[in-house]
Parts: sequence; C-alpha cells; structure tokens
Amino acid sequence: MKYQVLFQGTARLGPGGAGSGSTEELERHLDDVMKELVELHVEDAAVSATLAKSEVEISVTVAAAGLEDALAQGSDLVRTAIRTAGGFTPAWSIHWRSVKTGEVQPDSSSANLASAAGRG
Repeated sequence: MKYQVLFQGTARLGPGGAGSGSTEELERHLDDVMKELVELHVEDAAVSATLAKSEVEISVTVAAAGLEDALAQGSDLVRTAIRTAGGFTPAWSIHWRSVKTGEVQPDSSSANLASAAGRG
C-alpha cells in the first residue's frame, strides 16, 4: 500500500532561533532538502514554504504495510534529507507542529490525510 506523509512545521534559523536567519537562507536550505529527497529517490517528494513566516511543509509518498510504518518511513526519509542538507544542527532545525498520513488511492495521486495522534 502507498501512503502520503505530510510534515508541517516552523523552521528555526540560526543560533537565536526562528527569524534570526534570512528567508534566502531558508529557501536555499529547502532547495537542498529537495535535492536530497530526489537523490534518495523519494516518490512524489514536495517541499514548500511560506518564507516570511518560516513555515515549512514536506511531503513524501512511501510503500508501507500500514499507517504507523508509513509514518516511520516518511520520518526517516525527511530526517535524512534535512540532515544531509545541513539541517537539524544548532543553527538549523524545524519544529514540527503536525504530521499527517493517508493512503494514496491507486487511481489518484491524492491521499486522504489524517493527523497522526500524538505525533508531530
């Protein structure tokens, strides 16, 4: 079964936290994250942001046995891409406020996303 996993959060830039880095830095970093997701051959990877607010969304599609497995796989892929791109260091992190997972229908590229209880 295929699942879409969507992570939504706020980037914390620079040693002072959110807002201390430039929107250009965040944009470059997220471009690097997308490049890493492509290098990892992640299906239907997408990265978007509202740069002025440092809000970030990262979506991936994974083949998994169920929702919990999809969430674990999606988390591993996103974490790996962010770390390889230089994130999750003292200067760069993302505070995830929600994670949603949904089954991708075989005849559609969209998923019915449900929030993961107790996650994010």
